[in-house]
Amino acid sequence: MALATASLVTPVALWIIPLLGVVLYVGQILFEASPPTRVKILILSAVAGVVAFVGSTLTGWHDPLHYKLSLDDATYYVQAKAIAEAWHQHFYPVLHAKGSEPYYIGSLHTGYQRLLAAIFFLVGPSFRFGICMNIIAVCLIPIFAYRATWILLSSCGNEADTGAPEKGAFFAALLAAIYPAYGYWSSWLLKDVILAVLFAMSTTVLLDLTRSPKRLEFYAFAAVALTSLGLFRVYAALSVMMGAIVYVLAIISRKWTVALVLSLALSIIITSYSDSGGLFLSQLLYSLGTLLPESVKTIPDSLLYFAQGIPRLLLAPYAWVKAHGLAPMYELYPAMWVLYLVGYPMCLLGFLELLRRNVRLAAIPLIAWFSSALILLMAYGGDAPRQRLYMDFVVFVLAGCGILAKRRHLAFLLCYTIIAFFAAIQLLTLHRRV
Repeated sequence: MALATASLVTPVALWIIPLLGVVLYVGQILFEASPPTRVKILILSAVAGVVAFVGSTLTGWHDPLHYKLSLDDATYYVQAKAIAEAWHQHFYPVLHAKGSEPYYIGSLHTGYQRLLAAIFFLVGPSFRFGICMNIIAVCLIPIFAYRATWILLSSCGNEADTGAPEKGAFFAALLAAIYPAYGYWSSWLLKDVILAVLFAMSTTVLLDLTRSPKRLEFYAFAAVALTSLGLFRVYAALSVMMGAIVYVLAIISRKWTVALVLSLALSIIITSYSDSGGLFLSQLLYSLGTLLPESVKTIPDSLLYFAQGIPRLLLAPYAWVKAHGLAPMYELYPAMWVLYLVGYPMCLLGFLELLRRNVRLAAIPLIAWFSSALILLMAYGGDAPRQRLYMDFVVFVLAGCGILAKRRHLAFLLCYTIIAFFAAIQLLTLHRRV
């Protein structure tokens, strides 16, 4: 069993730093908004909390030790409880070091267990406290959606669009506030809702940072957000950082581009020679190497694998067919219809509008989304409605940017036609199989 010695600063105290960073950044967003805008943002934040509470209550709060159809939540609970008990005994497990369960997690992703352990340490090992944390966290997503959309729309620089940043930002925040999937996944003791909040904060604060690089507080907020996000899912943190790197490469001269690329490569090489850095990189490379299934061995196999996964990533669970399996996700169908009917058409409009106006800042959320999508396609073949949850934030932000578009009916017609055609083909195929 790998245990560290007692420390004057407990892990519980260390977790106050990320929480404080989130609170301070949200406070700054609200402080910089005008009083009427601030009230509207807070109302949408409250709406998000109500929707999440009602949705999770209707679904039922899932006890991880009694609901046997999911293993992840039970694992999180057992590990977090054991870690909290160790902290009470003044032992501080080194979670990434090899040792006996439940202290050795054997993963780069230890953030959720640490956060749950901190809660259990303070108030006791009840899964309900974790679910309450999910519901409270959902309230922050509309705030970040508002800010990120406002930054992108403000970067368009067209005087004819006066009022568009506010209008689009509120539309994005509204979509995030009423999105039913946040309520459904809040009912589980799973990390995906907190992950969605950290991804939203990381994306938003990097937009703030690149827009106002002289404001030092954004560097602190970015460090807190990205570090916390990396502890939850390192691929998500790397995808956001990749978006920021692409943006920087797009705005600097060619000679500085070469210097930046060489600096990044040198940093990786130096990191690999340290104990912790070498362990991190080896685990990361091993994880990447095992993402694709063994059945995918050739380039044609890979192309077919990705082509089949794209519809699943965007449209599953298919809300027009009867669900099958041990755990049918009918509760996710309302969320999918929000995406089908409003989210995707407006997202397409926003993407095309930002592309037309050459808003380079959009590279941050776009690259983050596409990088994350690639990982989910590789790892799950696109069949990952839970793991995809954090990516929907980008859909809402781009949907808010779609407010600038003129011919919206064409995007709606195109999206509806594609979805209807796919659904018809799928239903016909299923009927023939029966």
